[in-house]
Amino acid sequence: MNYDMQFGPGDKLMSPGELLALLKTKTSFSFHYFHLPTDYFASLTYSLPDHYVRIQERECTIHISPSISTEKILPHKAAVLECARSFRREANGLMQLMAETFGVDLQTLDGLHELRFAEGYRLHLRQLNEVWQFHLHGAECRFENIETGQVLEVIIITFPEFGYLNSYFFELYMSTTERFKPLAAFFNESKAPIEKALDLLILDGSLQRKTVDYGSRRIIAV
Repeated sequence: MNYDMQFGPGDKLMSPGELLALLKTKTSFSFHYFHLPTDYFASLTYSLPDHYVRIQERECTIHISPSISTEKILPHKAAVLECARSFRREANGLMQLMAETFGVDLQTLDGLHELRFAEGYRLHLRQLNEVWQFHLHGAECRFENIETGQVLEVIIITFPEFGYLNSYFFELYMSTTERFKPLAAFFNESKAPIEKALDLLILDGSLQRKTVDYGSRRIIAV
């Protein structure tokens, strides 16, 4: 990706007003930064309501692109938060079921390695009970409901808490869970980035950003 600007150690970042003026002539804008003031991201997010401000901390970059307006997302914030809370409850519940079924210690994940490689490494889903199947892969475990088609991708390296999520896993859960399908339809039909809705909940304190060694992906905590 080409970046329009780079800011060094002594450079002052552009103000929201300056960026807003710039975006009148550009569809999108990206820049590197050396140091990010504490409230800068929040200031951009609230000052550019018709754009999506995406920060990549490891690359020290900010991307600004057109988006559905914040005003249209705000009425759905409560539903997004309830969906995140529901994911956490179900994810922790399924991991508890796995622990009880296969003798896995969720405080240490002792027993998970043996379960992962039981009868050789499997690439397909395995039976957890009469309703749920699972597949351990990398830093996650995929759970699929045989009856409803519901899918939860659970991040397991954050043990003993398994309710953390990223925007992709969140969207997958939302779109396969019956009571949240209308919410998924809103985001899909509006082409609204779910990350923007999650960022708004993080900025108002409803959700938190989790720091964990999980590649470049951003983890959300309920």
